[in-house]
Amino acid sequence: MHCSLSACNKADRSPKELALNLVDISDAEFILSLRLDKKRAIYLSETAPSLEKQVEWINAYKAREKAGLEYYYLASEDGKKVGTVRIYNINRFSCTGGSWLFNRSVSSNSAILCDIMINDLIFNDLNRNIVLFDVCKNNKRVISYHELKNPVFYFEDDVKYYMMLTRSAWYDARRRIFEFFGIDVKVCWSHGVPFYEGIW
Repeated sequence: MHCSLSACNKADRSPKELALNLVDISDAEFILSLRLDKKRAIYLSETAPSLEKQVEWINAYKAREKAGLEYYYLASEDGKKVGTVRIYNINRFSCTGGSWLFNRSVSSNSAILCDIMINDLIFNDLNRNIVLFDVCKNNKRVISYHELKNPVFYFEDDVKYYMMLTRSAWYDARRRIFEFFGIDVKVCWSHGVPFYEGIW
C-alpha cells in the first residue's frame, strides 16, 4: 500500500515527485536521525539513541504491518527521504494518524500533502469511516493546521487535544486545505491507490 504525487512547485514550476512507501530496515538510520533532532521531534515520544534498538523496533513493526495492524510510511521528495507518517490503532471503524515528522529540507507544502495522502489512504484504501489524531497543546502551529479540517474535539487531557474527522467531512476539509495553502492538485485513483497531479 503506497501513495505518490507528481507535480510542480508553485514558485518555480520545477517537476517534483512526492511518495509514501512503507518503511523498511534500510530506513532505520534516517528515522533515528529524525527522532533525535530535538527541535523537530519535540512533541514525539522519546527515542533511545541506538540504531540497534531502532532496527529492532522496525522488525517488530513489520510483523504488525503484515498482520494489517499498522502502516508506517517513509516520505520521499524527488527520491530523497524527508519524513515519516504512520497509521496505527486500526480497527473496524477507525484508524489513528501520527508520527508526522519531517526534516529541515522538506518543501513547505510537502508535509501537508503527506497528511492529505494518509487521510485519503485511510478513507479510501483502508475504507475506514473515522480518522483519529492527537496534538500536544503547545504545538500551536499544528493545531492551527488541523483546525482547517473542522474536526471534532472529543477529549483533552493536561497535555493533548484529541480530535476526530469523519469520511463525510473529509472531502470538504481537503478542499479547504488546498485553497488555504494555494495547492492545485488533482487526486486520481488507480487500483485503490491515490495518485496526485498538479502544482503545490
